[in-house]
Amino acid sequence: MMRFLLPFFDDSTLLFAKRLGGNLVRRGHSVTYCLTLETQSRLSTRQMKMLLQEERYVTAESVISYIRRNEFDAVIAAKVMPSIRLALKNPKYRANTARPSFIVFQPGLELTPERGFSLRRLYDAVFLMSTKHAALFRSMYAVKGQHVSYGHPSFSWPAASVNTDTGHIVFFAQAISPATLESRLHILKMLNAMAKRYSHRNVVIKLRHLPDENARHVHREEYPYPVLARDYVDDLAQNLSFFSGTMEEVLSNTGYAITCTSTAAMDSLAAGVPTAVYLDFTEFYLDKLTRPMHNEFAESNIIASLEDILHLRAEQVSKKWMANYFRGDDLYEELEEAVLRKQSALC
Repeated sequence: MMRFLLPFFDDSTLLFAKRLGGNLVRRGHSVTYCLTLETQSRLSTRQMKMLLQEERYVTAESVISYIRRNEFDAVIAAKVMPSIRLALKNPKYRANTARPSFIVFQPGLELTPERGFSLRRLYDAVFLMSTKHAALFRSMYAVKGQHVSYGHPSFSWPAASVNTDTGHIVFFAQAISPATLESRLHILKMLNAMAKRYSHRNVVIKLRHLPDENARHVHREEYPYPVLARDYVDDLAQNLSFFSGTMEEVLSNTGYAITCTSTAAMDSLAAGVPTAVYLDFTEFYLDKLTRPMHNEFAESNIIASLEDILHLRAEQVSKKWMANYFRGDDLYEELEEAVLRKQSALC
C-alpha cells in the first residue's frame, strides 16, 4: 500500500483529485485529500459538498508545510502548487531521501500546453494529456531520471457505447469559450431550437459553475448561460434546462453530447456517449481556443457541423486518435512504478 497526498484548490484540481483518488483507493492505496490555502481557494461551499460528498479532507497553509508533519510516498496534483515548485528549486531538498515523490498531471485538455511545461520541469514524474504532448515535453525539458508519460484519470477507455436515440441531449458549457456574447447567444438559440424540435427529449446545459461561483476563478465567465436565457430568450422551451450537478450524474443520463472547447468532450467519450465537437459557431474566429481545439481533434472524426448537430448525427470516434490520449489500468500501474523507481533512486 502506498500513501498518496492529493492537493486541490479549485474545481478542476478537485475533480482531478477525486477521480484519481477513487481509482487509487480501489487499488488498495491510502489517499488524503488536501485543500491548500497557498493559492486562493476558488471553491464555493456548494461545490465542496457536491464534489467531496463523503470524503474527508484536510486543510493546509501549503502542501510542503503539511508534508513536513506527515509521511507520504507521493504527492500528485493536476496543477503546479507554488510551495512544491519552490521546494523543488532547492537541490538539497530534491536530494532529500525522506521526501515523497512529486508527480504532476495536467488538469484536463490543455490546448496551449507549452505555457505550463516549464513549471513542471523539476517534478519527479510528469504525465501530459497525450503522447504528442509527452514527446514535446521530452524534447524541451525532460531531465535525467525524470519520468515523462501521458494519461489522465478522466481519459479512460469506454466500457460500452450509449444509444444516441435515448437519454438527454447535453451541451457542456465552458467558462471562457465561446468567448463573445454573440457566439454564446448562437449556442443558446441553437439549443432552444433543438429542444423544440426534439420535444420528447430533455435538452440540458451542463454548467461548469453557477453564475456567482467563479468570480475568483482564473477563468471568469463573463456571459453565463442562465443569465443570457433570462435576458435574451423570450420563448425558452420547457424541456431546456440547466444542470449544475456532477459530471457523473449528467453523463449517466446523456444520449448525445455537444461541446465546443471543453474537457467534457473527453469525459463523454470515456462514458461511451456519442459526442460532437462544435467549432463553427458565430464569431468563432474571435475565440483563441477554437483553432487549437480544431488541431487537437482534427483526426478524431467527431468535429461536427451545425447541420450534423441539429440532426443529432455523431460519427464514430477514431480509435487510433483515442489511443494517443486514453488509457486503462496501465496508467495506474505506471504511476505506481514511477513512485517505486523514484524511492529507489532517492535511497
